[in-house]
Amino acid sequence: MVFILSESAGEIRWSEWRKMGGCTLSMQAETPLHKHYYRKRERFERVNPTLKEVGRISSLAEREIARFAHEHLNIEGFAVPETSS
Repeated sequence: MVFILSESAGEIRWSEWRKMGGCTLSMQAETPLHKHYYRKRERFERVNPTLKEVGRISSLAEREIARFAHEHLNIEGFAVPETSS
């Protein structure tokens, strides 16, 4: 099953996610983020985007975060199953 972030989880900032014990991202998920912010001459970590902003740039990153939260952090309502459109 594939998970995505709930609306409330999407409001959490990257730094908060990491403090909660959240995972880092795979290179495949992280590369689009660094490219996006590099073009703007900003650093991803310094911008501290919300998790939904991360997901808009890299859908793989959103899925990795949601899966990790579901499997390891057991936070109620953080991740929801992805529905096909």
